[in-house]
Amino acid sequence: MKIQKFVVNVPDSALQDLNYRLKNTRLPDAGPKSHGSSSWGAGTPLQFAQKLLTYWREEYDWRKHETVLNSFNHYIAELDPKLDSLKLHFIHEKATKTSVKSRFPILILHGWPGSVWEFNKIIPILTNAGFDVVAPSLPGYGFSEPPKTPGWNTLRIAEAVNSLMLGLGYTEYYAQGGDWGSMVCKQLGSKFTDNCKALHVNMLAARPPNGMRMSQAVKTLNETDLKKVERLSTMRRYEFAYQEIQGTKPQTLGYSLADSPIGLATWIVEKFSTWGDNRPDRDPLRAFSMDDLLTNVSIYWFNNVGPSSIRLYYESRNSPGGGLLAGGDDSSNVVIPTGIAEFPNEIFVPPESWVRARYDVRKWTKFSRGGHFAALEQPEVLGKDIIDFFSSLSTSRL
Repeated sequence: MKIQKFVVNVPDSALQDLNYRLKNTRLPDAGPKSHGSSSWGAGTPLQFAQKLLTYWREEYDWRKHETVLNSFNHYIAELDPKLDSLKLHFIHEKATKTSVKSRFPILILHGWPGSVWEFNKIIPILTNAGFDVVAPSLPGYGFSEPPKTPGWNTLRIAEAVNSLMLGLGYTEYYAQGGDWGSMVCKQLGSKFTDNCKALHVNMLAARPPNGMRMSQAVKTLNETDLKKVERLSTMRRYEFAYQEIQGTKPQTLGYSLADSPIGLATWIVEKFSTWGDNRPDRDPLRAFSMDDLLTNVSIYWFNNVGPSSIRLYYESRNSPGGGLLAGGDDSSNVVIPTGIAEFPNEIFVPPESWVRARYDVRKWTKFSRGGHFAALEQPEVLGKDIIDFFSSLSTSRL
């Protein structure tokens, strides 16, 4: 495996092009008055889009955040030919407290519409606790190369990141993830257990056990778990349209994501509104700063990975057993110790009985605040839960 040092350095010409496009943005009308100028029910409202556009054009400083990114050690690994020699970007930070150094490093994985920027606050927390940390950009995301062949589903990505860890000399490691990262973790925890020794996830998927039909399974649930299934039903009805378009016609959507910065930004930020803990009105600025939102969006924009990132939904849908929430073949159980961090505004938390039938759950922590982007929303809280779980394993038999 070839590994080269990498520095984030967006050309001035790309910044100038972005500025030109932002100055010449054409916005839609606000829609019927019944939708409300600030309501998120029909998608990103015009009022917020205008606010974001003005801030992006007049106040946001990419170079400042590029400097923060470059405070970490970045690399590009060229994977093996069997993995298409794909160029995979990753951050690699060594433990700063070697006196309490863990025997295993942590592989931490993001999802869509996230990036390694989600981890800028939590990586130092983990390294200060004695863990080496490896944080890749998923294939087709961030600074990683988009796949050029079909079949790059969560299983293929798991094979890629496992290969990366081996190439770095880590024959055994822990894995942590949310969103697609948690689905990749599920593959690691069922098919790569010679190397991956434990998981910690802040999102997970599990179908009813023993092949039980949903209509039968819900009859066995208690009131708490039934509410979880009802939430999924509501989310499917009102919030999962993005999965349908990204899972069936990603190329068509990709033209807009590649050509319009405000189109890309509103498509992404709407998910931070829906999935972040932005109670009571879904204003994403309750949980995230405008700088964090725009740095994440800018990583997509400057690398033109809006189109390639959403193809993961298409690849997953067209894989054997690859339902969008399945993380691959759901017949495979996670057989290594698993820690779960449950945040109240997560997209979906399966009934506990379903999860315990699929995962070797050793720790399940429920928090009062936080949502889908936990590493960005609640880095200290999530970091402590990760550290506590993996540290408990480091001092006992797995």
